[in-house]
Amino acid sequence: MRLNLADPDPGRRTATVHIWADHPDWDRTFFDAASGNGATQEAAVDAALLNVGLHTVHLLDHHATEPPDERFSTDWAGRSHDWSVWLGYITALGTGQSAVSMDGEPYWHLLKAAVRDRLGGQKVTYVKVTAAWLGPEITAEVRMNNVVSADLSALLREHVQNTWPAEVGVFHKQFFWIVQDAATYVPYPHSAAEIRAHVVRAGVLFDELRTRDGDQFEAGEWEGRLAQDIGDAWLASEIVSFVPEITARFGFPGLTVGDGAVIQAGDATYSLFLPQLASYAHLDEAVSETWCREVPERVIQAWAAYSALGNLVGKFREAGSEARDITVAPLQYGMVPGYVPR
Repeated sequence: MRLNLADPDPGRRTATVHIWADHPDWDRTFFDAASGNGATQEAAVDAALLNVGLHTVHLLDHHATEPPDERFSTDWAGRSHDWSVWLGYITALGTGQSAVSMDGEPYWHLLKAAVRDRLGGQKVTYVKVTAAWLGPEITAEVRMNNVVSADLSALLREHVQNTWPAEVGVFHKQFFWIVQDAATYVPYPHSAAEIRAHVVRAGVLFDELRTRDGDQFEAGEWEGRLAQDIGDAWLASEIVSFVPEITARFGFPGLTVGDGAVIQAGDATYSLFLPQLASYAHLDEAVSETWCREVPERVIQAWAAYSALGNLVGKFREAGSEARDITVAPLQYGMVPGYVPR
């Protein structure tokens, strides 16, 4: 855990606790940031730790000691996958709590079908739901494995607008914890730490080739050399295809990019949701964690400019417009022939 303290206003203190949790049976690290306010630093820390207890501790204890709240099956990569779901508490803050019903697990029933559609072969998936209507501002954010889903967030925003009283002054937060059965789980061959190292290596190669070749840079050479270095041509294709777009999404927050994607690999075409891919959340995390650290700023800027999203933003700017509030259609990606989604 890591604690941050702030004094936003006279007489009010804010504490934010950042939590990372791991387990040998998981294929990813659970992360959350829990905040609390108080008149003193001690009171703010106590409120933040209560937030941690209500969300993280309860969720993981619920999973460890109680049967699942629901079970279901999905199909992915030619196999059936069986899942168990544990639903965390819905915690509510604000003056208008009684005006917004929390009965009957409203967020799970709202998002369940879309979440199921976005499960691939991961061992563990966690979903964070944040909904608020404080003053004129609506907050509606859904994250799968800490990656914002624009599609699920749009469903949540519509729900808040259509079912909550206007400016009700309520904040809700909930986690879903989804675990695949051991009998149907096929381990992915790369850990999050390995994928991070491969993203750093991709940055080194990209920088080297762009410096050498300038406008004559060829993505095929970048992908081929990366595949040779990491020993996995499919993952190299994903890094070359996804990392520049992830970088652009971080760099141009006015863009709304949906979860859908069309992948062309030789004669094969795959229509899928990016969260289904075992590597995708790890790639998103790797870009965030290495941003202007192991991957220098010049590479970050070059990746964003090289991406399809960066080119779209460039066209808007050439036309004298800013790329704000733009929803992007599903992107198309080209992968090495023989590639199969994992």
